[in-house]
Amino acid sequence: MDSNGEWFLFLHILKEAVHFFLYLKEKEEAVTIGQKLLEVDKWIETNKETFFIPKGYSKEKWIKELRTWIKESIEEDKEGDNEYEKRR
Repeated sequence: MDSNGEWFLFLHILKEAVHFFLYLKEKEEAVTIGQKLLEVDKWIETNKETFFIPKGYSKEKWIKELRTWIKESIEEDKEGDNEYEKRR
């Protein structure tokens, strides 16, 4: 994939992730990492018909990539919080 295509893909992942984190922020009840990870699947199931599917991706492949990326982001954020707490 050329660099323009990679940037295009990255921007779409970022857009969907921002939508998810805004959704999660509005819920405010999902505070534990386990709850956040469950919310990823609920949110994707609810919104999957509105996702823009980048060229070269099937809907299923795109949803799998998006789910993985968001869940990894949540887990990395949790790891970052743990590191911060250790340093305090």
